[in-house]
Amino acid sequence: MGKPGSVDATVTEKFQVVIAEDDPKISEIQTRFVEKVEGFEVVGIGNTISESEDLIEVFQPDLVLLDIYFPDGNGIDLLWTIRRLYKHVVTPNLVYGSVGRPERLYFQIPPKESAR
Repeated sequence: MGKPGSVDATVTEKFQVVIAEDDPKISEIQTRFVEKVEGFEVVGIGNTISESEDLIEVFQPDLVLLDIYFPDGNGIDLLWTIRRLYKHVVTPNLVYGSVGRPERLYFQIPPKESAR
């Protein structure tokens, strides 16, 4: 340990992750996966668009795992909101979804520069 007031070079900040997912089983799987990756931590899980917006506003995370289909809205619309309101936050977003199928479709939205 260093002198009082000095910075310990071994201490690193973790990438904060918000999971926006209405299915509790899927969000639990995602949480377990993220927590196994060194340097990442889940800071919140939003089960609705509204909860997810609140978590993103409070934590301004480094990464958002974002479902597309929610009972109260659309994940793509939330993505554009994130990009509009939090331009100062570099947030690569992974958006995914399925329509009643166990397999998941994963794709990444283009970088902010090409966003509308």
